[in-house]
Amino acid sequence: MSNAMSKLGVVLKTGAHLLHYISGEGSWALRPEEFTLLDAVIETLPIDVRKIAREQLRQQFFVERTSPGKRIRVIRFYSFPGELRITDPSFDDQLFNARIDVGGVRQTAHVTFYQGFIFSIEFKRAADIYKGKALIVLEVSQGDNSQSFARSIDRLEHSSDSDEE
Repeated sequence: MSNAMSKLGVVLKTGAHLLHYISGEGSWALRPEEFTLLDAVIETLPIDVRKIAREQLRQQFFVERTSPGKRIRVIRFYSFPGELRITDPSFDDQLFNARIDVGGVRQTAHVTFYQGFIFSIEFKRAADIYKGKALIVLEVSQGDNSQSFARSIDRLEHSSDSDEE
């Protein structure tokens, strides 16, 4: 029974992802700027972790791009094979900062690992400004989860709600 439920879950996820794909809010592949950023972050990891992270990207996943301006891209894996989980506890919720140059403009981007898997890629600007431009990663460092653009958006959205109470 659980195998049938698992298959049904994948079918339902795929259907939802198809709707995101048709609406332009996702795809089953990384865009060039996403791959460049993710690859640069992975390259800074210890060799054993690097190998696992690269293997995660060989699995079936969907990149959801539905945040304002599609700045935040969430990677939705279809399954989470235990052997591909990064067991180092720091990867339970770890953000990496990357200083990038996009067409001569410098900014910060983030890659987050959650529960041992690659979770999200965050850019400071809307997705459209990266099209056709070379993205160069200048530096990668470990960051603090409070620096996440997703958390900033969440704080902005919820702070107005709390003011009304």
